[in-house]
Amino acid sequence: MKKTISIRDLKVGMTVTGVDKNWFETTLVSHHFTIRSNEDIRRLEKNGIQKVSVEFDPVKEHKTTPDPEHKISPKQVSSPENLASSINEGSAELPEPSPKKCSEIEHIQKETATVLEKSFNDARMGRTMDTKKIREMVRETIHLILQNKNSTSFLADISGNDDETFLHSANTMMLAVGYAIRKKYPEEEWMAWGMAASLHDLGKIFIPGEILKKPSRLTPEEWEQMRKHPLLGSQFLKKSPEPDLRNLAAKVAVEHHERHGGKGYPYALDLPSIHPVSQGIMVLDVYEALTADRIYRKGMIPHKAMSFLLQSTMGLDQDISRTLANMVGIYPVGTLIGLAGGEIGVLLGYQEDNVLTGMAKILVLFSASQTFLEKPYTTELAIGTNERHFPTYTTNDIGITHKQMINHIRQFSQHSQK
Repeated sequence: MKKTISIRDLKVGMTVTGVDKNWFETTLVSHHFTIRSNEDIRRLEKNGIQKVSVEFDPVKEHKTTPDPEHKISPKQVSSPENLASSINEGSAELPEPSPKKCSEIEHIQKETATVLEKSFNDARMGRTMDTKKIREMVRETIHLILQNKNSTSFLADISGNDDETFLHSANTMMLAVGYAIRKKYPEEEWMAWGMAASLHDLGKIFIPGEILKKPSRLTPEEWEQMRKHPLLGSQFLKKSPEPDLRNLAAKVAVEHHERHGGKGYPYALDLPSIHPVSQGIMVLDVYEALTADRIYRKGMIPHKAMSFLLQSTMGLDQDISRTLANMVGIYPVGTLIGLAGGEIGVLLGYQEDNVLTGMAKILVLFSASQTFLEKPYTTELAIGTNERHFPTYTTNDIGITHKQMINHIRQFSQHSQK
């Protein structure tokens, strides 16, 4: 039988079958495992877990002796009043963790893209941008990432907007906020990173649409026009009454296409002459651009894009590229991965902070014939290393939409909670 207990009563040898947080709120690969050491208990504490469901054998229970080494101070455990009212000590089994955060991430991405579309269009028409709305989206992103460390690597497919600039800027903003938090920069800097990333491509609104959306290679004349967008965006932002926009955001806008050795544009600056935030956002900008679909090409599979960045001579800061790899993973959360038996699963999260070496949790959704499994299941894989490469898929490859996949994950989650 199973019962729910406080983490204070958890002992070595007990088998945990559920915790009071969902997958995306913990660094745990699995929420079903046997406690083999006190370190396992401490790992649960570090994840803010207060209640767990365990396999309970009344016959063996009285034989379990307390471990004097494991102690928890009162400050580490919230009072019962702060716990969800649906969880009762020793009675109801905790539900299987739910991947509901996928829809929250997708909502922020879509909403941010919509807000940026309106703001950019206002700027194009000479009207004042509603930066308050953009800041609200950055705040929502900060809140989401603080709650769910894997959020930055789940860049959902977004459709419904005509101009890819808004989608790219929304995703780059999420990556930038996650990067600033990951690097433990002061909290007051997170908003500045988010705003600078949101507006780094603002200058593209002043480039003719037939050039931006041209499906074939640009002519030298058209390319010369395109290369003006960093300066145009910076010049616009320098007129802003908001200090962070006319200073940092304007600098990032003009510098994000500069490269090591003076190989970038518009000023051919070398990396030491470029603002550190510009250096960070230029890497995030390239990664997002590589993985996104464009009018003239399909997006690169995330793990190939990351390998490209790590081995690249593109003139980017390699330390920043490695931090990004450690943040989103060679295989980011949300990647559809092919398993040895031909089945396909979605990557739900990594066990360790270092996703290049940690175990990953996979929710297997599709059969080898690429149809939805009647009974999806979870498994664990060491996929972060370069020793083995796993085939990856898009929802289009399987013949479904991203929304259909999310709905199937929700159905699995709801079923597992019954």
